[in-house]
Amino acid sequence: GPAGAEAALTASGRGLAVALLDEQPAAGGQVWRAPSGGFAGKGDAEARAGAALRDRVAASRVATFFSHRVWSIVREGDAF
Repeated sequence: GPAGAEAALTASGRGLAVALLDEQPAAGGQVWRAPSGGFAGKGDAEARAGAALRDRVAASRVATFFSHRVWSIVREGDAF
């Protein structure tokens, strides 16, 4: 969601390699869900904020993996 995307942007902006995963096809999570294809219009302030967040993520160095789920994270040596 928005908090994870903002955290990813902040960490990336400080030089860290960041991967952002989201079950949805675009950043925003349940709070700022991207409109489905074919939807036109500027929307309200919340919709514009979600679009701005998606634009910032797209323009960043954050590696994005949309339409993905994480089931488990396992540490192997020094890596996850």
